[in-house]
Amino acid sequence: MKLFLSFLFFIVTTLNTFAQDSTSKGKISGYMFGDVYYNFSRDIDSTIKNQAYGGKQDASGFQFRRIYLTYDYNISKDFFTRFRLEGGRDEVFQNGKIGVFIKDAYIEWKEVFKGSSLIFGIQPTTAYALSEKIWEHRHIEKTIMDLRGIIDSRDFGLSLKGSFDKDEKYSYSVMAGNNSGVKVENDKYKRVNANLTFRPVNSFYISAFSDFRTAAGNDDYSKNEFTHSVFFAYKKSEIFTAGAESYYNIIKNYLGKGEDKTGFGLSVFAVKPLDAKLSLFARYDYFDDNTKSYSKYDSRDLFIFGFDYKPNTHVYISPNFAIEYYERTGGETIKPSVTGRLTIFYEFF
Repeated sequence: MKLFLSFLFFIVTTLNTFAQDSTSKGKISGYMFGDVYYNFSRDIDSTIKNQAYGGKQDASGFQFRRIYLTYDYNISKDFFTRFRLEGGRDEVFQNGKIGVFIKDAYIEWKEVFKGSSLIFGIQPTTAYALSEKIWEHRHIEKTIMDLRGIIDSRDFGLSLKGSFDKDEKYSYSVMAGNNSGVKVENDKYKRVNANLTFRPVNSFYISAFSDFRTAAGNDDYSKNEFTHSVFFAYKKSEIFTAGAESYYNIIKNYLGKGEDKTGFGLSVFAVKPLDAKLSLFARYDYFDDNTKSYSKYDSRDLFIFGFDYKPNTHVYISPNFAIEYYERTGGETIKPSVTGRLTIFYEFF
């Protein structure tokens, strides 16, 4: 532990020295967000799977859900590199203290050919670049596939991204990776994914995503996984933003020979600015972990709503509520999960 903390201190001190050098091409940045929260309602009599909001009823406290520290460095006009650390509520050491791990560590070769860049290392997958950008409320919640664990947000691999035209109305990204997230790779099973985005007019976006993952199985039946999604959005930040995302997920031979698992999800959201400092947001998610007839009682309805107050362009104060409803289980009604939070988000450059 002491060795790790000493190493982390050395990195931060060294990067800060570079950042303060007027001749440096590097930059330190980051952001943090956390909450004051209270769990108003939880079902204490049922074992509920696939909860977006767990924990015990009446639990409350203060928490950091994410802390980012990023160092970006331009090696030259052609090469860019990023190193990012993440800590937060879900990453803890064995002693319960907030843990830290490497979130990004990659090099980008810009204009490897006209309009395209090549990226190697631990990097974002191609699933969330547009949807997170349009949603703009990661401090409130992840987008649906990330929230439900359908697609990892990071992987170690090689990707190519760019646009087909100078106005960037047609863009793409394709990636081959370990299929291990940010963990060390230890098997032969890999993944490929791709995203195509079309912007027919400046404020309207259409995106299609596909992901294929290989996986081990039993009795010569592999458990390969396929995920496909589409995303539509309208965005005029000063007037109105709305988006819709739907995905379909297939795990082959999930229960054995020829018995697949199919999941489905739909998310719609809207953001309405009231003035330069105040805006409202609302979101609805439908999630069904397995749509097959043999799987019952596993659909979820999630409502998220609140407002942002921005005393500064880099500081958000966001009171919000999340309510998750669960499908009845064999005639048993399950109490919804109701969580209230006062979320604080701030970023630095």
